[in-house]
Amino acid sequence: MSLTSDFILAAQDFASRYVILVQEGGDPSKHVKCTKIQPVTVGAVQQYPAANMIFTFTMERISGLNTMSWNQVYCLIADLPTGGTSHLTKCFLLPYARNETTQMRLNNAADFFFTSTLCGCTVQVDGPRNSPRVCHANAGDIYENAYNGAKDTCTLKGKQAIHDFAETRADLAAQAAMDGTLPAPGGGLVGRVTKADYLSQFTRQNLKTAKAIFQTESEYRLDSLKTATSKGGLKPSIGAFVFGRKDVRDEWTFYYQSNIEVSGHVSRGTFMKKKKELWYEAVVLGRATQFYP
Repeated sequence: MSLTSDFILAAQDFASRYVILVQEGGDPSKHVKCTKIQPVTVGAVQQYPAANMIFTFTMERISGLNTMSWNQVYCLIADLPTGGTSHLTKCFLLPYARNETTQMRLNNAADFFFTSTLCGCTVQVDGPRNSPRVCHANAGDIYENAYNGAKDTCTLKGKQAIHDFAETRADLAAQAAMDGTLPAPGGGLVGRVTKADYLSQFTRQNLKTAKAIFQTESEYRLDSLKTATSKGGLKPSIGAFVFGRKDVRDEWTFYYQSNIEVSGHVSRGTFMKKKKELWYEAVVLGRATQFYP
């Protein structure tokens, strides 16, 4: 079966094994695109009509990078073909906007929902399961300004200690800003996923599990795997993939996947080992987690 079929049949299991990166606009090499729809401004929120945001998607292995594994896939979002498509491959897409909150109220016109990959953003879902409202909040400039300000005034010693100090204050400032722009839940069910949630999946046990299920390419075997440090030797980047699935009763359920950058080595052979370094790799931290309802 294809990766797309695997995701459709068992989305939560698939997202618990493969790092999924949302590729809005598709893969240029495949000549697919995602039409840019202009939202409607309602107060402090950019609102997207669900009827205008129905696309098709495929799950495909990441290509064009120096990757040695099968652990990462692109969720390629593209315009619906003229002749239509299978109902199971249709999805709603809610884009993010820097320093803005975007939202959409879903219906039963598609079976899946995706939003831009989270790298510090908050996603909130509220309302009845057959027509939930989904919001994606971003405060990128507030985070950067708070981080740089805290870093400049920090009296601690060491790059990592200064980074931790600045990041903590930047996270608090950004989260407060996002909380201020997110619409108040309209009653009923509410679910949220924040940076604190996907950071909480960074545990020793989750890294151990990720190493155990790491899939190397062809005849190579995994020798070592560790979290990759960013430029300057600081902590690795942790992100999240959020998706929704509509069931046969037209009721929506939402999940998030936490993932982290990793590095390491693979090799083949016994006596004259041929080793290769892992580049551009990532692994899932724990099982994809349901957060709504």
